Parts: sequence; structure tokens; C-alpha cells
Amino acid sequence: AIRQFEAALDLDPESSEAYYNIGITYLGLYEYSNAIQYFEKAIKFDANNAAAYANKGVAFAANEDYISATSEFSRAIEIDPKKINYYQNRARAFELSSKYDFAIKDYDSILDLNSQMPDVFFLRANAYAQLGQIDLAIRDYGEALLLAPLFEDAYLNRAEIYFQTQQYDLAIIDYVKLLEINPESSSVHNGLGLAQYYSGDIQLALDSFAKAIELDPNLADSYNNRAAVFLNAGLIEQ
Repeated sequence: AIRQFEAALDLDPESSEAYYNIGITYLGLYEYSNAIQYFEKAIKFDANNAAAYANKGVAFAANEDYISATSEFSRAIEIDPKKINYYQNRARAFELSSKYDFAIKDYDSILDLNSQMPDVFFLRANAYAQLGQIDLAIRDYGEALLLAPLFEDAYLNRAEIYFQTQQYDLAIIDYVKLLEINPESSSVHNGLGLAQYYSGDIQLALDSFAKAIELDPNLADSYNNRAAVFLNAGLIEQ
């Protein structure tokens, strides 16, 4: 493919499209430095080539140069401010550099463009959780679930927040919903057992740990959790 694009450049050495296509080819081959060079050439001959800036950002991000990546994504957004994946890529680069507040602003922009994206609500919830803004995280997990009622990760993350904030009854509700979706999840049975234990339902907790172990006999956490319940109940030999 590269040879064919180079042949096109022999005919038109200022073809931004040909340089861009070679850059895309190198990007697909994980040759990020070469990809960046060709995207730069594409931009040289078409300063408004938003896709070249965006994919140059992808290459920088793959090299873990998130500052350069966000700069390239920003330029792409300036040229084409309605392209959702440009905001998504920049938000991810911000998250990878722990700039969650900036990522949230990009998720805001995406939802302004399209408010029917459960994945974006979910990602914004995760960013809020990283910042310790628990109420906003819970709100966005709820919005994701309104749009996608079978969104397992949204239930799971919300359940974990409820558990961490000692809202055990609400955690139980989410774990039970998860088991309605996927009754064979040993890790969810284990999480449910913990929430039941801390809410005072000892026998239900033991039943949940037993089910987790039945589903996955190698799940060490469930053995440890069940042992802790027995120990706290004074059942030393169990």
C-alpha cells in the first residue's frame, strides 16, 4: 500500500491525502514515529486536515506523549468542532495524564453534541469518581443505566462506590441487578457477600461466598472473606 501512495506522490508531491494515507498505514503498523512524520507532511500541504492532526495525536498518545497528543487533538477540534471522536481521544489522553477535570469538560462537550451516549456518561462518571466527586459519579452511572439498562460495568462501578461509602443496601441492589444480568459471575457473588455481611446479613453473606466458590473454586477472595465471617462469628474451626 505504501508503494502505491508513494507512486501517487511521484505524480503529485504536494498531495496531503497521499501523505495522510501513508501515515495511517504506519499507524496501523504501530510505527508511530513514521506515522507522525507523514501526518506532519499531510498538514504541511493542508493546514486544515483535521484528521491528520487527530491521528498524529493518536500516534503521540501511543508513545505516551500525552501533552503533544492533547495539543494535536485540540487543533483537530478547532478545525472540526463537531467530531465526537476527537473529544473522546483528547479526554482519554487527559485521563492518562491524570487531568480528570479536563477530561470531564470534553465529556461535557460530547454530551452537548449527543446526549444519548451511555458510554460517555459512564466515562464521565469514572472521571468524577477519580476526583472524589461521588454524587456526580453516581448521577452519571444512573444516566448511563437509563440509556443502557444492561450496562454491567455501570452497575458494578456504582455498587463499588456505594460499598466504599457504606451504603450497603444500595450496593446490594446493584449487585442483585448484576446477577439478574449475569448469574454466573463469581466476583459479583463475592461483592454481594461483602455488602450483605456489612449490612448485617451474615447467613446471606455466607451463602453468597459459597456460591462464588462454587462458580470459581480458585477465587481466593471468597475463601478469605468467608473465613473472616466465620472468625468474627467465633466459628474458629469452620
